[in-house]
Amino acid sequence: MEADPEVLAELRQIRRAQEEMLAEYRRVANTALEIQKQAFETQQRAVAQQSRAVEISAGVTRIWKIALAVGAVLIAYLVYKVVRLIG
Repeated sequence: MEADPEVLAELRQIRRAQEEMLAEYRRVANTALEIQKQAFETQQRAVAQQSRAVEISAGVTRIWKIALAVGAVLIAYLVYKVVRLIG
């Protein structure tokens, strides 16, 4: 039994369409993968920056605590001296 040439032509056309769809799917999937990789890398950089910001903030907080302690001691000393001068 011989295949009808029109049927064979239609089957070839369907095969070409499937191959084109597969190629487009692969292209879209690769693009999506690249976007995901870029997003992951961006997220990693953001986490690293946030970590550095937290470390810097902790350092600044430490400096402010020291400055406040020194200021409180100086104010207490000045109040003591003023009270002694008045009294």
